[in-house]
This record gives sequence, C-alpha cells and structure tokens, in this order.
Amino acid sequence: MQNILTWLAVGFVLLCTEVFLPGGVLGVLGGCALLYAVVLGYQQFPPVYAHLLLVGVVLGVGLGMVWWAQYLPRSFIGRRLTLTRSQADSSTVDSKMSSLLGEHGVAHTDLRPVGIALFRGQRYDVISDGGVIARGTAIRVVGVEGNQVLVRPLPGAAARGAPDSRADASGGGTEDPIS
Repeated sequence: MQNILTWLAVGFVLLCTEVFLPGGVLGVLGGCALLYAVVLGYQQFPPVYAHLLLVGVVLGVGLGMVWWAQYLPRSFIGRRLTLTRSQADSSTVDSKMSSLLGEHGVAHTDLRPVGIALFRGQRYDVISDGGVIARGTAIRVVGVEGNQVLVRPLPGAAARGAPDSRADASGGGTEDPIS
C-alpha cells in the first residue's frame, strides 16, 4: 500500500512539474510512475480495488488536464507563462517602415523578388510585387506590413546605373560576380 501511494504521488508531481518545465521527459516519467502504481495495485489488491485505482488515476489525470486547460491560463502563474501581446505590439516591428508607404526610391540590387532598395538615402530590404526588377530601376512603395516593404517599378521606369559598393571596395568594374 505504501509503495502504491508513493508511486502515485511521484507520478502526479512529475506530471504537474511537466506543466512548468515542458520538454516531455518529466511527463513520460510521471506517466510511467502512475502506470507502475496501477500495476502494483493489480498485484496487491483484489481486482475490484485495482479497477477502482485505475479509474481513479485516469480520472485524476483527465481532471488535471481539464483544470490545466481551463484554469491555468487565467491564473497568476499562467499569465506569466503565456504570451498576451501580438506581433504588432512587439518592438521588432520598425515604426518608421510605415512612413515609407508611397515613397519613391531606386532598386539598389536586382529584386528577384527580394532585394535591397534605397529610400531617402537609406537601404531597406524590400519585396517586389510581381516579377524581377532590375538594379537601378525607379520604384515606389505600395505596401508595408510589419517589417516587409512591398514595391513596384514606376510606370515607364527603366534601369539606371546604380552605384555598386563592391566596385569601390575591390577597385574593379561593376560586374556582378554571382551571375
């Protein structure tokens, strides 16, 4: 009887600890401890009592999971463990990106569809709305969502010679070594 109660307590404690230290190991060990307690129950008690022990363990685990899903998220500890802010509230979203909407700039690299563009003398990672946009093409920002800047070429815009920072560093021409 003492062993069964010990294994039941160890199993439930490990399952409760799994909630706060997720990873699966403690949950599996807790489940094994509960299963071992039930097996000991079948060895030491008549079948009627062993069945009651099994039902009690299943109900205890089931009710614990319901409590965990219903009560814990609203509790003090649960609020500390869960994320409540959205990405828009996050500091990773650059607030000056939204001010780019409608701005005109130049594709600093080929946009295939992602590349770098210059707006107000600053470089930004942008995504072309459609196909490939050649380096040096005049572009306009048509959308900003989070940190993604969506651009389109200006009507009638042809690629102009864009400054190539590699040419300055290497002293060579403006050949693109990748293509």
